[in-house]
Amino acid sequence: STWDCTGAIKFISGNASLINEMVNKGAIEILLQVMRMINEINEDDTRFSSSGHLLVQLTATLRNLVDLLQSRCKFLEYGAIPELCLTLEKRMSDKDVCINVARIFSKLSSFNDCCATLADCSRCYALFLALLNKYPTKQDLVIRIIFILGNLTAKNNQAREQFFEEQGSIDTLIALFKTYCENVPNHKLWKDGEIKNLRHPSEAEDILIKLIRVIANLSIHPNVGACLATNHHIVALLITVLECKSVEECEELVINAIATINNLSFYQVKNSVIQEKKLHIAELLLKMLMTSHMDGILEAIRVFGNLSQNHEICNFIIQRKGELLS
Repeated sequence: STWDCTGAIKFISGNASLINEMVNKGAIEILLQVMRMINEINEDDTRFSSSGHLLVQLTATLRNLVDLLQSRCKFLEYGAIPELCLTLEKRMSDKDVCINVARIFSKLSSFNDCCATLADCSRCYALFLALLNKYPTKQDLVIRIIFILGNLTAKNNQAREQFFEEQGSIDTLIALFKTYCENVPNHKLWKDGEIKNLRHPSEAEDILIKLIRVIANLSIHPNVGACLATNHHIVALLITVLECKSVEECEELVINAIATINNLSFYQVKNSVIQEKKLHIAELLLKMLMTSHMDGILEAIRVFGNLSQNHEICNFIIQRKGELLS
């Protein structure tokens, strides 16, 4: 049967010594052709449900093949990326298919040509947001979607703008941030400055790191950054990171938070929450300046460079210079 065949192909694709041969024999083209046929099946068709099982095997196989350089060329050549977006759109309720496609995109989006092709699929942003809203506590899916969004917005100003303009995009990021800080049952990340009751602290922490990276990337866009600088929730969550975690405990998390505050502090706009909270932020960054962590010190100095345009911050630095020099 087709089910047995795709299962066997998936099994073979797990063998590193055989995947080169599979790609050379045209496996990717054939699998994408089958995927297109499945994507043409409507939801009210009796074949829709049974074909979902095939799609799980098929997408798992493509994930195994995607690591090869020649595979990535074929993914681009045969239009795999828009087809995978269509698969996500039609199979949103199938968690296994969604995680397989997310794994493929997380790998592909690490390469500039593939990332640019994915960014050109304008509906991908809405799809990724829909997945984050549908499965906010499915960590293995969330971490990959956030990683993909970080890649999409890393160097592409149009991608930053398109994602920001999707309805509810920033609210979704804020909700996720709160979920992985506070609201996951038995997963409180911060309590009295310590990690407690957290079964997988590294994964939850990694989600926060990647979330902050997305916010930092978005804030590079002039209009988006100026808007984010006035967002109380975003700034409050970044401040919470600095209040509750030290660079010794969570280096990347803290450094990313300071770098994002630096990006936002660049915007001298009316109603800037960074400006409103500038003295509190300065107090928190003062602690960073008194560490021996050079990357953290450099990021903190950059923030002070932006904030010191205000006389209150200048006075703060003068008043506290004794602590810095001691």
